[in-house]
Amino acid sequence: MKFLVSKSELILIAGIMWLSVGTLLLKISHSFWAHLSNSSIIINTGFGLGMALILNHFVFQKLVNNNLRRIRSMGEKNFILTFLSWKTYLIIPIMIIIAVSLRHSNIPYHYLYILYLGIGFAKLLVGLGHIQALVKEFRNKTIQNKKT
Repeated sequence: MKFLVSKSELILIAGIMWLSVGTLLLKISHSFWAHLSNSSIIINTGFGLGMALILNHFVFQKLVNNNLRRIRSMGEKNFILTFLSWKTYLIIPIMIIIAVSLRHSNIPYHYLYILYLGIGFAKLLVGLGHIQALVKEFRNKTIQNKKT
């Protein structure tokens, strides 16, 4: 059995995957919440969201654009796991090992909260970037179909 999907489906799968990763990281960040005082929650949430916006703008947005460009350059039907590049598949286990190591380290909770919140929210934005590109693509196709 071949697991071939369209380019649009690859973009959707990538979007859902990154939304899921972001949600998981935000859930983990919430586990550090109980260890923080009310005033530090507000301050650290601000730092975490600021970090997310910076990461998204300077790092992840370029990755989203590169991934979308790569997927759009593929043929009409592609293997389902090509929603990520092979380099990303090599990086993922390293990221997981680092994340688990950080969670079990002696790093203070407020730093972990900022880190997980920032990266989690940035990953949510990555997922939304894929979904937004897919919606835009469908809108353009709909407009083109109405013109013809």
